[in-house]
Amino acid sequence: MSREMFRKLRTTIACVFLLLGFLPVAICPAQEEDRAAKKSQKIDIQILVTDGKDGTPLNNVQVLVKWGEGESESQKAVTNGSGIAKLKDIPQETVTIRLVANSYRLVAPSVNLKTAKQPIKLSLDKEGSHISQ
Repeated sequence: MSREMFRKLRTTIACVFLLLGFLPVAICPAQEEDRAAKKSQKIDIQILVTDGKDGTPLNNVQVLVKWGEGESESQKAVTNGSGIAKLKDIPQETVTIRLVANSYRLVAPSVNLKTAKQPIKLSLDKEGSHISQ
């Protein structure tokens, strides 16, 4: 191989490595934009929990909101004297809201936070009573 061919080959290889070195930098911003687009917008939610029979607000109900793949992420709250539980920074997507209260049946409905009106109104039935729809 002549010296001239060797120089051209070395220059070509150097250019290829230089270009490949900048390729990850060019790809990273696009990947970050894709990740940001896939993440749901976060919102604050209020959940109103009432007695299914008489509609009175229920105090001290444990509220667990789950979301993500396999519902891997969650937040907890407890209702106040007005039956309201407040949670912050919940992804605006379909979530499962689990309600637990003494002497009431456990419920865990799925709620689409993109379409649900605030406050999200849920009711609990006493244990041993018929389920109301």
